[in-house]
Amino acid sequence: MRKILLGALFLVSISTSAANTSIKDNAKVLLEEYAGVDSVDWYNKGDTAFAENDGFIGVYRQLKASVDDSGVNIKMQFVSGSKRPDSDDFSRVTTDVCLLVVSELIHPTPKAKEPVKWDDDIESADDKNNPFNFMQESSLDKVHGEQKVKIIDGWKVSIKRTTMLTTCSAKKI
Repeated sequence: MRKILLGALFLVSISTSAANTSIKDNAKVLLEEYAGVDSVDWYNKGDTAFAENDGFIGVYRQLKASVDDSGVNIKMQFVSGSKRPDSDDFSRVTTDVCLLVVSELIHPTPKAKEPVKWDDDIESADDKNNPFNFMQESSLDKVHGEQKVKIIDGWKVSIKRTTMLTTCSAKKI
């Protein structure tokens, strides 16, 4: 009986600790998932985790990121590779990475209890009410070199794109 009780308490403690993951932990997982950052790329200085990674995510890029419990900063620029990407391809791919990481950090997609069916209505990233629309590559075409900033649910979100360089951040305010 004692073993069963201890086992049940252990399972409850694991599930509550998983539900209370920090912004820093969530951002690291999202960067590993969407930006091709590997767990060995991370190092800590104080309360901040940093990652540096050269890799291919549709384009060759050098990524530098910092995450802490108040937000995430991402910088991606062209790094030499076997093929220099078109500037538009580079900006599209890196902007998509920023959009995915930041939007999932602030508004995580709920895990579906049932499998999605082919005829289910799925909320599109192009939805007019989506607060992250300003980050999409199509809306950045007209503001090359300017930083776009928006406050979304208590977060200051920004993105800036220049030739072969994309930077973005999300800070809890």
